Amino acid sequence: MKKIIICIIIFIAAFLTGSFFIYKNNSKIIIKELSFEKHWFVLYIQDKNTNIIFDTGNCRKNFLKSLKKNNVDIKQAKYILISHKDYDHSNGLLDLKKGDLSPKTKVVINNDVLKGITESYGKDTIKNINIINPVDNFYINRNIIYTKTLLGIAETHGKQWGIQESFLIIKKHNKLTIISGCAHPGIIEMVEYAKKITGCDKINAVVGGLGVIGEKEARYLNDTKADIYPIHCTEYKEGSLLKVKKMPLVIK
Repeated sequence: MKKIIICIIIFIAAFLTGSFFIYKNNSKIIIKELSFEKHWFVLYIQDKNTNIIFDTGNCRKNFLKSLKKNNVDIKQAKYILISHKDYDHSNGLLDLKKGDLSPKTKVVINNDVLKGITESYGKDTIKNINIINPVDNFYINRNIIYTKTLLGIAETHGKQWGIQESFLIIKKHNKLTIISGCAHPGIIEMVEYAKKITGCDKINAVVGGLGVIGEKEARYLNDTKADIYPIHCTEYKEGSLLKVKKMPLVIK
């Protein structure tokens, strides 16, 4: 009987202080685009529990400049995540110096993405930071997931090659927000993967680089009734009638 009473007291105390919950689902989440040039990409995701920087632009100078311009303190970021190896998403990490980041900041780069970065720019290009490199989905908490990579296709000047890309999923009120760097695997495939691993079919918003949007992709996204925020590399093909919104995005 004594043990039961102690357990009840602990449960009530945890509930009242909020520590019982891994993620306070009633807190507001704000997603801002920080990049001030269209050819590179930085997003900031802020809520009461977890501040996340998603991608780092094309160089340290512009990365730090974009944060300062938007009054974001990089040392307050709990996580920095990289979607894929392309220079306009990952190169902000390459020249970071000691003291740029807080020792508590976790830099998370999927193993396939990290391999692509080091193969493209050299093994010693990322210095002075500690990196977590998962090979599978990485759960920041039970409702925020940095996914394993999906294989996509990149193209420049008519030449194509395979590229690995991770993305971010935020689940709130049983709806998903999908945050994409460039959507090289295809935005439909990414949304379907998010639905599969979360068991949730409702989409709140799709944000970021949406890749190539044709009639099929536009119809699919419109059918989800989600809010669509295309930024960075989104290419529209014939028949791509997409209802879109402008940043920032606030998830209540």
